[in-house]
Amino acid sequence: EEAIVILKPNVKFISLNAAETKKDNNKKRENEGKKSKKYIINEAEMVIGNYLSQIEKHKRKTYNLNKKLENKYKIIKIIAIILGIAFVLSLINR
Repeated sequence: EEAIVILKPNVKFISLNAAETKKDNNKKRENEGKKSKKYIINEAEMVIGNYLSQIEKHKRKTYNLNKKLENKYKIIKIIAIILGIAFVLSLINR
C-alpha cells in the first residue's frame, strides 16, 4: 500500500520578551522553527509507524486464521476419505 503525507507547518512564533534584541529573537525563532519541524516529522513518522503496525497485526491475524482453516480442512478431508472407504467396504461386505 502507498501513503502520501503532506506536512504543512502552520506555526506562528510569538516573542515572549519584548526587551530582547532583534538578533536574539531571530535566533530563537530559527531554533523553534527547527524544533517544530522535527516535532512534525517525528509525529508523522509515529502516525505512519502505528498505521503500518496495525496493518501487520491484521495480516498476522488473517494468516493465523487462514492457517487454522487450512489445518481443519485437511483434517476434515482425511476424515471424509476414511468414511468414504469405510462406506464402500460396508457396501461390498453385504
